[in-house]
Amino acid sequence: MTRSRWIRPGLALLLVALLATLATQWFRKHFESYEITHRTGEKPAARANPLLAAERFLRAIDVTVAPAPDLLSRRYHLPERGLLILDTGRDVLGTHGQQRLLEWVRAGGQLAIEAPASLPRSLADPILQALEVEAESINGIDDDKMRRLTHEAFGLAIDFDPDRVMHTERKDMEEQFGDDNGYHVLRFGVGAGAITLFSDLHWLRNDSIGRYDHARLLYRFVRNAEASTVLLLHRIRAPSLAQRLLRAIPLTLATLALAVGLLLARVTRRFGPLLPAGRGDRRQLLEHIEASGYYLWAEGFSSTLLEAARARVRRKLYQLWPELEKTPPAEQITRLAEITRLPGESIESALFTRARTQRESFTRQIRQLEKLRKRL
Repeated sequence: MTRSRWIRPGLALLLVALLATLATQWFRKHFESYEITHRTGEKPAARANPLLAAERFLRAIDVTVAPAPDLLSRRYHLPERGLLILDTGRDVLGTHGQQRLLEWVRAGGQLAIEAPASLPRSLADPILQALEVEAESINGIDDDKMRRLTHEAFGLAIDFDPDRVMHTERKDMEEQFGDDNGYHVLRFGVGAGAITLFSDLHWLRNDSIGRYDHARLLYRFVRNAEASTVLLLHRIRAPSLAQRLLRAIPLTLATLALAVGLLLARVTRRFGPLLPAGRGDRRQLLEHIEASGYYLWAEGFSSTLLEAARARVRRKLYQLWPELEKTPPAEQITRLAEITRLPGESIESALFTRARTQRESFTRQIRQLEKLRKRL
């Protein structure tokens, strides 16, 4: 008796397990799992520094990376055997600032910069002028052909901008790469140091360093430079007027601020005892609404007042007859005339005619709108 009592529940459990096994096999046969990669965008640190990925890559391969100093400061210091990679914004330094960079290179430093392409011929650039190099932008070049050529740089696949090239008559380059339209990489010895010019450095930024052989090119470039320290600088930001004044005449500004503070302290001194604070009368809500209406009318915003009233009527209308929301105005007027038994001209004026600018006409529109609301 006891054995027969457990047979049925056991068979039921066995049947359920069998059905679950069959269902699992059917599901795995007809469905498969796959991954979806959703780009969430760069984090604030990456947005602030487009060369952050390159910096972390260099640190990962045990390259000493130091923060770049403020090149606009008069007292900045660069390591003697360092490598400075400067992406954009070099024009902010001016002629004197770029001459300081050239002196640092002659003393043993190494500089890698992007040749500016904002002008067809960059003769005004002090560094390019000293190296006798010109940069230009080419339009109308076969993009596929150019990219196929540039991908062969130094045996690596590098995605240079095909529209940006450099030209020079010099033949004493330590290293160069180019094609029929011009050069994309030029390296010149300058004194005890060297300057490497790239037609563009976009391949070094966060969204490109992981593509093609860009990271390998950076590794090879840094290894061949044999620099003690690498400094990465994306952009030199022009100082604000306040920063310029603080750098130029800090003592004068401090004296002026002290004088203004003393003047304000004297002018704002209180005379006599303080008057007790008066208690303001609290107004009713309707008074505030009426004052707002008068203000809008006086400033010529009659359409704002009328549209607010219309929105209230339309909300009630579409709640009662939702199908009217998608019908043309002419059909709405005809249907509302049947529902409210009001003239079609009155309904059209209330709901669709532009707001009147005369007081009497505007008041008539509001009355017609209120009458329509009550008839709904």
